[in-house]
This record gives sequence, structure tokens and C-alpha cells, in this order.
Amino acid sequence: MDSPQNIKEKRLEELVFVFCEERLVWSPLEDGEKEPSYTRRVLYPQFKKFVDDLGDKQVSLASDGTQNRPTPVLIGHGQKFFPDMSISVFGGRSIAFEVKFLGDQSFSGSLATAVGQALVYSTCGYSYAHALLVGSAGSKAIFDDDKVRLNAGLGQVGVTIHFLSN
Repeated sequence: MDSPQNIKEKRLEELVFVFCEERLVWSPLEDGEKEPSYTRRVLYPQFKKFVDDLGDKQVSLASDGTQNRPTPVLIGHGQKFFPDMSISVFGGRSIAFEVKFLGDQSFSGSLATAVGQALVYSTCGYSYAHALLVGSAGSKAIFDDDKVRLNAGLGQVGVTIHFLSN
């Protein structure tokens, strides 16, 4: 039987998926902007509103560059991985987010890194992980069919990818 935390996490994961697919708004990258500043400027405020609108004091948001930094994942040889953002239920490791920019030249490397880090989070402590792949203006790097196919396989290990672009 699932614990109350597991039930709540599963429902929250469903809400997060819909939020990422239907309500999360892409914004153009600023000149020279890096992923951490884009996360703070564009993504964090939207996720903060999402979590605040839930009205559940047992659900909290953490983000790199804020007072509440996500809980790291430790793997072999003392290596630490920090999600760019995380949502916790009852203070546990519930949902991790990895943000990566996708450019025409670095598409495959960025995709592989984002999916790999999300996989580390989902297999080493977080119940779920999302890779938020941010494209440049006009980018159509991942088409819907590709995303559906990738998510079908990745869903088995608790990872979901989302593509943000205009």
C-alpha cells in the first residue's frame, strides 16, 4: 500500500507534468545568459506561483541561487549533483528539475546531459525528475513525436522531458 507521501507525490507529479506542458511560458534568452540566471529569471517565478497556488504547506520549492537550495544527490566517489530546482513533499526529495539550453550545435550533448542528470536524480533519491530543455527563438529541435517517444521510455525510470521554445 502506498504511503500518504507517495500518494501525494504521484498526484503532484501529475500536476507538474500538466503545468510544464501547458502553462510554463518560454521567454527569449538574454545576451550571454546562462542556465542558472534563466532559471532564476524565467522558470523559478513561474514554479513559485504554481507551488503557492497549490496552497499546501507540505509542498515547498527550492532553487539554485535562492535561500532554499535543492537537496543534492550523492553518487560514488563523493560526487554531488544539485538539481536546478526541486519540489518537496513533507521535506523529502520529490521532484527534481534539470534545465539545459539546446542550441543547433550542442543539441545532442545538451539533451544527453539533461537526460543523464535527470536520470541520476530519479534513481538516486528523487521520486521523479524533469529535464526542461530550453530552445532558442524559432527552435524546433524536438518535435512532438520525438518527445512522446523519448518520454515513453524515460517514464519507466521516473524521468520526463519538456521542450520550451516559441
